[in-house]
Amino acid sequence: MGDYRSHGDGDNSNKIELKKKLDKVKGVIAEYYECKEEEICIEDAYFSSTNYSKCPYRIILGEANFRFSKVTKLGNLQIIGEDAEFSDSKVTNLGNLYSIGGNAFFKESKVTNLGNLYSIGKNAYFNSKITSLGNLYSIGGNAFFSESKVTNLGNLQSIGGDAYFTNSKVAKLGNLRSIGGDVHFFGSEITDLENLQSIGGKACFGTSKVTKLGNLQRIGGNAHFTGSEITDLENLQSIEGNAYFKGSKVNKLGNLQSIGGDAYFNSKITRLGKLKRIEGDAHFEDSNIIDFGDLEYIGGNVYFGNNIELKKKYEELMEKRKRDREELELIAKNQRTDEFTESVDEFTNLGLDEGVRTDDEQNV
Repeated sequence: MGDYRSHGDGDNSNKIELKKKLDKVKGVIAEYYECKEEEICIEDAYFSSTNYSKCPYRIILGEANFRFSKVTKLGNLQIIGEDAEFSDSKVTNLGNLYSIGGNAFFKESKVTNLGNLYSIGKNAYFNSKITSLGNLYSIGGNAFFSESKVTNLGNLQSIGGDAYFTNSKVAKLGNLRSIGGDVHFFGSEITDLENLQSIGGKACFGTSKVTKLGNLQRIGGNAHFTGSEITDLENLQSIEGNAYFKGSKVNKLGNLQSIGGDAYFNSKITRLGKLKRIEGDAHFEDSNIIDFGDLEYIGGNVYFGNNIELKKKYEELMEKRKRDREELELIAKNQRTDEFTESVDEFTNLGLDEGVRTDDEQNV
C-alpha cells in the first residue's frame, strides 16, 4: 500500500515527477476536506498485509479491500472512490463511511450496520447479515437482495440498474421511487409496489405475490403479467416494450395509455379504457373485448382469430377515427383561412384609416 500507483516501467525521473503531481493532488484534497495528507490514500488500499485494526484514512480514492484483514473499525473513513470489499472481513459497522464509488461486496461479511452510508456508485451485493439499508439513498448499479437477510430498504430511493428480489426477505419497498433496469419479483415477499414510480427495464410479476402496482407509472421494457396475482394496472400509464396479459388475472387496464411493443390480451380484459396506442402487434385471439375505449392506433398487425364480430367492430372504430381526424383537419384549415382573411381586412382598414392617398390625390 503506497501513496501513488505504478504507471509501468518508466525511468525514475518520470516516477519522481508523477509523485510530485500526486502529492500536489493530495494537498488540494486535504485542504478541501480539511484533513491531513496522511489521511488520504490515492491508490488501492489492501489491508490484509497490514496490522491495522482501525482504518487510518479518511479518503481512499482507489479500491478498499478489507478481506482477511485485522481491521474491525473504519474510524474516520468517509469516501471510497472505487470498489469496497467487506467479504470475509471483521468489519461490522460502516460508521462514518458516506459513499462508495464502485461496487460494494457484503457477501459473507460480518457487516450488520451500514452506518452513514448514503450512496453506492455501482453494484451492491447484500448476501450477508445486513437486515436494514438504513440511510442508504441510492445504488447506481444492480442491487442483489436474493438470498440475503435484508427486510427493510430504509431510505433507499433509487436503483440505477437491475433489482433482484427473487427469494429475498424484502416485504416492502418503502421509499423506493425508481429502478433503472429490470426487476424480478418471483419468489419474493413483496405484495405492493407502494411508492415505486418507474421501472426502466422489464418487469417480471409471474409467480410473485405482488397484487398492487401502487404508484407505478412507467415500465420501460416488457411487462410480464402471465401467472401473476395482479388484477388492476391502477396508475400505470405506459409500457414501452411488450405487454403479456395472456394467462394473467388482469381485468382492468387502469390509466394505461400506451404500449410500445406487442400486446397479448387475455380473456378477462373486456375494455381497453384509456389505452390509445399499441405500437406493435395486437393479439385479440383469446380476448373478450367489448369496448375499444380510447384506442386510436395500432402500428403492427391485428389478430382476431375466429372473432369476426370483434374484427368488424374494430374496423368500424378505425373508420370513425379516420373521419374524425379528417373533420378536425378541415376545421383547422378553415380556421386558418378565416384568420388570414381577418388579418387582410384589418390591414386594409388600417391603411384607409391612416389616410392612404390614391395616385390622383397625390398629383393634386
